[in-house]
Amino acid sequence: MKTKITVILATLNLLLILQLPAQTNQAPQETVPSAAVSPNQKNNIISGYMEINYNRHYLWRGALWGNNDISQPEVHFDFRNFSFGLASNLNLVPRNLSMDSYKQKVVFDEYDIELSYQNSVRKLEYQVQLLSYAYFKQINTPNTTELCANFKYPLCRHTKLFTENAADIASYKGAFYNATGLIYEREINNLTLEYKVFTCFASSGFNCAYNGADVNAVNFIGTSLYLEYSLMNNFYIAAKGEYNQYTNKEIQLSTGLKKTDNFGINFGLEF
Repeated sequence: MKTKITVILATLNLLLILQLPAQTNQAPQETVPSAAVSPNQKNNIISGYMEINYNRHYLWRGALWGNNDISQPEVHFDFRNFSFGLASNLNLVPRNLSMDSYKQKVVFDEYDIELSYQNSVRKLEYQVQLLSYAYFKQINTPNTTELCANFKYPLCRHTKLFTENAADIASYKGAFYNATGLIYEREINNLTLEYKVFTCFASSGFNCAYNGADVNAVNFIGTSLYLEYSLMNNFYIAAKGEYNQYTNKEIQLSTGLKKTDNFGINFGLEF
C-alpha cells in the first residue's frame, strides 16, 4: 500500500514539475494602452493649419484689386468633413491709399470667413462653401457673401478635371463666376506640386462689380503653379505663381489690362 501511495505522489510531483515550466514560458497577454485612439476617435480630432504669406499683387479670380505688396494671413480648422477658415488682408505698402492710411506702416482693411463641407461620391470629389467678405477702410465696397460648389473628377494618373462655381447671394445678387480646367497634383517625397490650366466665365453681374464691364464673357485663360515643401515639425514653405490672359475686349478696355499675374510665398504650420 505504501508503495502505491509513493508511486502516486511521485507521479503528481512529476506532473507539477512539468507543468510549471509550461506556465512560466507562456507569453504575457497584450493589454490595450489607455491612450490608444480608435479610428472613430481619430475622426473627432480637430486639425488644420496657420499661415502667413506675401503676395506681389492682390489678385482675386483674375481681377486686380487694391494695392501691391500684401499679406493675407489665415487659419483653418478641419473637423471630419467640415472646415472653418478665417483670413485677413494687410496692405504692406499702402502708397495708393489715402494720406492717413499711408502714414501707417500696414493697413488692415478686410477679413474673410469660410465655412465648407467636402466629401466624395465614388471618384467624384465635391466641396460646398459659404464665403463671407467684410471690407472696411474701403470706399463704395459693400460686404458680401458667396455660395460655392466645387468638383473634381480623375481623368488619368495625377490629373483631374475640375470646376469651381461661385454665386453671390448678398450685395451682388446675380454675380456668377466659373473656372473650369485641368489640375495636375503630385507628391514627391516632401514636395507637393499642383499645376492648373483653366478658363474663366463670369456673368455680367460679376463683371459689373469687379471688372467695370456689363458683359457675360469668358474673361480669361489662366494657369497657376503651387509648390509646397514640408519641413520638420509640421512646418512648410510654399511658392505660387499665376498668369491670366484676358480674352474679352470690353474687359480689357474697362480695366486697362490685357493680362494679370502674381507671385507669392507662404510659411505655414500644420497642427
